[in-house]
Amino acid sequence: MEKISVNQYEPNQKWTDHHKSYIATIAKKANINVLYFDYSSELNNMMGSWNIFLNQNQPAEKILEDFCKLLKIYEDHHKKL
Repeated sequence: MEKISVNQYEPNQKWTDHHKSYIATIAKKANINVLYFDYSSELNNMMGSWNIFLNQNQPAEKILEDFCKLLKIYEDHHKKL
């Protein structure tokens, strides 16, 4: 997977379209779908399609943290294949 630089975000920063765009860019390069919903963040494989679901009701820092953790799990899984 291509390395991507990460900008620093302020704690408790509000979630914006800029953040969504940032995550969308990384997700596209990683070939994974990202969806936002109101429950706990999770990674799953539904019928061969990998998805990261992110809880949109959190501060931007927590959403980005969840995304990075789940992306790492996804990446580790694909290294094993």
